[in-house]
Amino acid sequence: MRIAKDDQVAGYPAIKIRNYLRPITDIYIGAMGSVENVEDELGISNSDARALVKQLLAEGYIEIAHMNGLFKLTAKGKRFSLATARKPIKKKTADNLLSDFIKRVEHANSQGTFAYTIEKVIVFGSYLDDEVNRINDLDIAVDLVHKGNSVEDRLRIDQERIISAIKNKRIFSSSLEQLTWPYIEVVRHLKNGSRSISLHTTDDRIFAMPQTRSRTIYVRT
Repeated sequence: MRIAKDDQVAGYPAIKIRNYLRPITDIYIGAMGSVENVEDELGISNSDARALVKQLLAEGYIEIAHMNGLFKLTAKGKRFSLATARKPIKKKTADNLLSDFIKRVEHANSQGTFAYTIEKVIVFGSYLDDEVNRINDLDIAVDLVHKGNSVEDRLRIDQERIISAIKNKRIFSSSLEQLTWPYIEVVRHLKNGSRSISLHTTDDRIFAMPQTRSRTIYVRT
């Protein structure tokens, strides 16, 4: 999905709303939004934030997820949060991105230092359309499985990864980032800073939609 710089959503610049919604869909944080959060992040008054949330609810971008007013993205909101204002990339470029991605998957699994293994990689979306010469993003879904066999094992492995990051001078932006770092680091390794890769999990609602074409390109052996 592409958006233009002058597009608007609920009376606000579309890119500004997309940038706010994007972290809510993050595969390693799974955060939820709130009126107060909208107010702080967009720098608007409480009344304006409430009006914006109401409009986003009415237009189907978000849905209430908790009694205290927290909201999460709908499938429509998820698609919008992943929209890009960048120019499309060539299929050949996407081919190279995918090839390099699989190399990083194999490296991560063979290295054995991450808290998660990548069990499966699935490509989906417009990349699979042979008649399309350019695509907005390379959509990839991954099945990440924690190496710990018990709660105690998972906590121990996670703590080891966090301690390792701290020793390597990693500065966490929040306690939430530190807590989820074992997941974050493998995701960042896989994306390798590419803004043209849209990374999802295999249980993502967009990926699971019946009309979504997909192809499994890697299974860990």
